[in-house]
Amino acid sequence: MRKLCTAIICSFISAHAFSQCMVSGEVTDQLGRRISGAAVVIMNAADSVSIAWEYTQDAPFHIQYTNPNNDKLLLYIEALGYENIYKNLPENATHCDIGRLKLVHSSTQIEEITITAEAPIKYKFVAGKNEFEIPRSIGEQVFDLNMLLMHIPGLAVDGDKVTVVGRGTPEFTINGQKPRPGELEQLAPKDVARISIDRMPSARYSKEVKSVVDIITRKALRDQVNVRVANDFRMGHEPRNGSVVAIDSRFGKWTNYASYMYDYGRTYYETVYATNLHSEKQSYERIYSQKPLFTSHAHTLTLSPKFQINDKSFIDLQYHYKRKSSDGSHPEIFDIVGFERSEAAGSSRTDNDTHNLIFRYFYETEGRNRLDLNCGYSSVGEKGHNIISEWITSSQSAPELITTDYTDRFVSETVSFSANYEHTFGRDITADMGLELAEIWNHGKTIYKGSAPLMSNTEETQATLYVNYGQQIGKFRYRLGLRGEYLYKYRAENKDVNANPFSWLPSVSLSYEPTDAINLNFYFRRSTIHPTLSERDPILHYVNKYEYMRGNPDLKSYIENEIALRLELPYHFSVALEYDFAKNPIIMMDDIYNIEKQQTILTYHNFPEKKNLIANISWYRRFGFYTLYLDATYDQNWSKTPFGNDYLNLHKPLFGARIQQTAKIAKYAEFNVAFNYQTSYDALYTHNSESYNMDINLALTFFQRRLNIVISCYNLFYTDQQTKEMYKSISTENWNRMFDRQFRVGISYKFNSLKSDYQRNDSNANILNRLQ
Repeated sequence: MRKLCTAIICSFISAHAFSQCMVSGEVTDQLGRRISGAAVVIMNAADSVSIAWEYTQDAPFHIQYTNPNNDKLLLYIEALGYENIYKNLPENATHCDIGRLKLVHSSTQIEEITITAEAPIKYKFVAGKNEFEIPRSIGEQVFDLNMLLMHIPGLAVDGDKVTVVGRGTPEFTINGQKPRPGELEQLAPKDVARISIDRMPSARYSKEVKSVVDIITRKALRDQVNVRVANDFRMGHEPRNGSVVAIDSRFGKWTNYASYMYDYGRTYYETVYATNLHSEKQSYERIYSQKPLFTSHAHTLTLSPKFQINDKSFIDLQYHYKRKSSDGSHPEIFDIVGFERSEAAGSSRTDNDTHNLIFRYFYETEGRNRLDLNCGYSSVGEKGHNIISEWITSSQSAPELITTDYTDRFVSETVSFSANYEHTFGRDITADMGLELAEIWNHGKTIYKGSAPLMSNTEETQATLYVNYGQQIGKFRYRLGLRGEYLYKYRAENKDVNANPFSWLPSVSLSYEPTDAINLNFYFRRSTIHPTLSERDPILHYVNKYEYMRGNPDLKSYIENEIALRLELPYHFSVALEYDFAKNPIIMMDDIYNIEKQQTILTYHNFPEKKNLIANISWYRRFGFYTLYLDATYDQNWSKTPFGNDYLNLHKPLFGARIQQTAKIAKYAEFNVAFNYQTSYDALYTHNSESYNMDINLALTFFQRRLNIVISCYNLFYTDQQTKEMYKSISTENWNRMFDRQFRVGISYKFNSLKSDYQRNDSNANILNRLQ
């Protein structure tokens, strides 16, 4: 720690050892009125790395900076609602007075702006979505995308897990499109221009999607070659070391990206299940415990060339390859109290190979009509070898050794196509429609030593149609959507066909904005859910001597309704309500198979009903260098669970709170603390224990933000997770000890642009023309 502090102090001292330079000027509109809140940034012309910046007030700006290498510099001015300006700075000048810089109003309608010199992230409400504009300086300071998302109100980031408060895990998109494999990981935070949160997903998304986070990237404005190397080291129940090198370049109309990542990890945890089975004649208790340990090695290669046809259209191709090998041991103990005990020691070896090839075409007209087409092929192959040695000790017979040796081979191939078209009718009416098709072939084989192999061959067809229509009427906006889903599955072994006709998913979203600081959102969606092929599969599958698994051919389809209401108030208060109701939802639960032999079967049931109400209150405020986020959640479940000869009423609500604080402790250092707490609660047929955790993060940048360091501790305090399941004649108490505390050190370095070695002869002469 002493060395770290010394390095920080030395970096600040060295920064002031060079002579200070200054740029002065004034930012106004076309009428000569000064603009407050404009971002004035001095950046390196070669690689756009920010050197110094300032947010204007109602006065001229004066920015001090150092330029020890006499690099060529640009002055960049950005203000929400105005066109951006780039201007060359004179070389070898210690003081430069730019004079008056007039900004031209942008043609894009701006609905709201909230910005101060202490709050660099700009917020606006657009068509029912919360949109945050990210200055480049924020993206340059953070290590990865998740560290950037910590700055966005309404998002909860716990390690690698990101949730939209009150709406669960979001679907991520990049520029409105579903990210391809590895595309989120390769996204550099400095390239993120805006982040949009949609809590009312359109019919383009399936019923599982409760919210969408869209990441809008900056356009590459000049020829460049960037190189980034990073290493991410973590200690915890999943120790991991990930190293990556990424190169992206732009030459004229060609943009290329290549990256290689190597990831080494280990996983270990402890799980205990105490199951009580009851019948009229007999009851017993069974205790199961597991302490697995897995080691994995993963190699990932991504190649993505892109050709810009014109300013509005492009084609690109991505190839993504991943090979992962894992070795594991998983000792298990089954204890039938007072009757029989089984101790098993197992080992496994698994190799996975994944290939993804995706071609994309994007076209946009001057009238903002957009068409994107995607064609893809993926292949997933898995080979596994498992050996299980099981000692069985019984009070009624001699000890017995059972050894199981088997291999698994599985191959899945997918051919997919998707098309989406968005059309704008004037300024106030939009419509989009799309089609998604996928054909999937699965081939599986399980070979038990000394017996005939078990084969599994299935063919699956998936089809989706959707259409959305939206209109803006003054301060009121609505959107109507309809999504149709079709699924066909065929299993060759038993010639079982599972063909579901189109199930329809209608949705309605409304938003009203009476003032700039108040907006109201309403959302309704209705879903039809059909049981899958595996859920209906009647074949009994052996897991071990005491457990089996099979589907339920008598499962029924069910309908789920979702209603959501959200109100945003002045001073960044928001209140949200969500109500879900489903009749006969499908659940997975243990059932008695043979009480005399202490055997259970894991199968599927139609639960009587599911009703859930979630309420959330959120508030955030920036106090200069300090930012505070507060969230409170109320989650009420109503369910009658069949247990024994009666029903159990489970309706204990959850109360949860989240506190997150971010402080700028120095110009190049930021400290973040997040605390989560939730009480014990009931959900369907389970009772869950209370839990809490705390995360801390320290982000540091050096060398004009080229070197990023993050030091984190996730789950500094945490609790073991306990649940109690009650269904029919089985009650199960589960205790999971994941050793969740993790320590993380991440280091990344962005090299200077290599453009000077490859630039075209006319690059310097035309740089400003390409920037504007």
